[in-house]
Amino acid sequence: MKKGFSTITYDLRGRGGSDKPINGYGIENHINDLKSILDYYNIGKSIILAHSFGAMIAVRFAISYPEKLRAMILMDGGGLLKIRKRIQLLDVLKPSFDR
Repeated sequence: MKKGFSTITYDLRGRGGSDKPINGYGIENHINDLKSILDYYNIGKSIILAHSFGAMIAVRFAISYPEKLRAMILMDGGGLLKIRKRIQLLDVLKPSFDR
């Protein structure tokens, strides 16, 4: 890990060591959880590494909070089914392609 960077990991709600509420598992809940973690640690722009369902959360997070994101690394995240979401994702990712 490069100096000046920190790694923060967490279990998605209902998984691993996290609480297991009866409800509240929608994508918006997961996006809010991620934002709350970044806010708690006072992280402005982050680099997010996400796997599987976490990749979908990261993409939706990027659409909702582009100012909180420096870069994303997505692994085995599957595809987006709706064309509107694909276009939104491309708009969010375009600056990284232009570098």
